[in-house]
Amino acid sequence: MLTKGSIPDGLVVMHSCDDPGCNNPAHLWLGTRQDNMSDAVLKGRMHYGEANGIVKLTWKEVQAIREEYAQGDTSLRKLARKYKVSYSAIRLVVREETW
Repeated sequence: MLTKGSIPDGLVVMHSCDDPGCNNPAHLWLGTRQDNMSDAVLKGRMHYGEANGIVKLTWKEVQAIREEYAQGDTSLRKLARKYKVSYSAIRLVVREETW
């Protein structure tokens, strides 16, 4: 804010060189949260699946969940209890909205 002015609502400050120790104001610009996420993806800074570090399921478990549900012998709630995750996590896995 000292060198570029106020930050408008809905925007975030983005950093071009991605060096945590950098404090060069020339490396800063404004963008939306989506711009920031897209920038991180382009720079290979997003981690998916097991590489994420906070996931509760492995890729092998995700495949098993999808197979079990496709067979029609179980429910999303039963799978959530079995794999110790939330109902919504299982629903997203089954719908292939995550993983």
